[in-house]
Amino acid sequence: MALLTQVEQAALVSNRMTFANVHAQHPMVLSAACWAWALRGTNRPVDAADSAPTLYSNNNPRRTILDIGRRGEVEFRTEMDVTAIPTDDMAVANAIDPLKEAWSDACIDNTDEARREFMRQMMAVAARVNGLRPSTRQTAYRLYMTVPRDNWYHWQHWGIAVRCNGRLGFAQTEPNVRLYIGGQALAEAHLPDYLNTYIYLDALHDNHVNVIKSALMKPPLGAAWAADSTRNTCYGCRRAFASGLFTSGKHHCRRCGNIFCDRCSQNNTRGILYRLRRRGGPATDYHAARMCDTCEGLNQNRF
Repeated sequence: MALLTQVEQAALVSNRMTFANVHAQHPMVLSAACWAWALRGTNRPVDAADSAPTLYSNNNPRRTILDIGRRGEVEFRTEMDVTAIPTDDMAVANAIDPLKEAWSDACIDNTDEARREFMRQMMAVAARVNGLRPSTRQTAYRLYMTVPRDNWYHWQHWGIAVRCNGRLGFAQTEPNVRLYIGGQALAEAHLPDYLNTYIYLDALHDNHVNVIKSALMKPPLGAAWAADSTRNTCYGCRRAFASGLFTSGKHHCRRCGNIFCDRCSQNNTRGILYRLRRRGGPATDYHAARMCDTCEGLNQNRF
């Protein structure tokens, strides 16, 4: 298990959603399903005993009865089938009774909060089976999940998130899609009739941290700048900008592309993170550029 430093946490939550170029160093991440990345930090076989497809395989309260003469009828069961969940670990075994109770409540109460409680209990079991440690206290690390309301017993998308300075930063993936890094929302969570929830984690897997560090060390060159019209306050200190084209005091960080006031972006840094193409010069040329305090912190803490 591993932790991100305060500087790394701040960098993750400061990034707008981008695709991270990390697959040369971490090739398994490119083929990883969202659940494999979130629970393991790498790819995982679908039929593995600890995979989400296996752990969730029996999670459907509505089962069609196929006996002769009753074909097509639907049986609704309120007792959860937990035979797919390995209980060799004592922490997992102790979590089974609360999980079954949450299942029963979700089936009977039929409320969104009861469904979310089952989602959280099931996520905690899946996390424990995969070596993560759910926490009962608020921590910087979260395991997120979203699912259509009608399929509350399954999942649609998973992600890892870090909270720092009042903001969230996500790391999430899909098979054969580059890792999404940064951004303050879980993909697909905005869709109508979806249920979203999360649990706290004590720490992340080593591979989570290694991949996130690689992503933070290699931001896209020439990151797209946020449009001036999108921000009326500094992305760092949240103070309002003055009105007017030349009196606004807006400055773009040359690394992350966000908009800051002069006080939050006074760093002129020459370094490996900030390679910029000079007009008429080679791409390997380096020169000083304005950076926000968070990106300057990354430069001073080279992991």
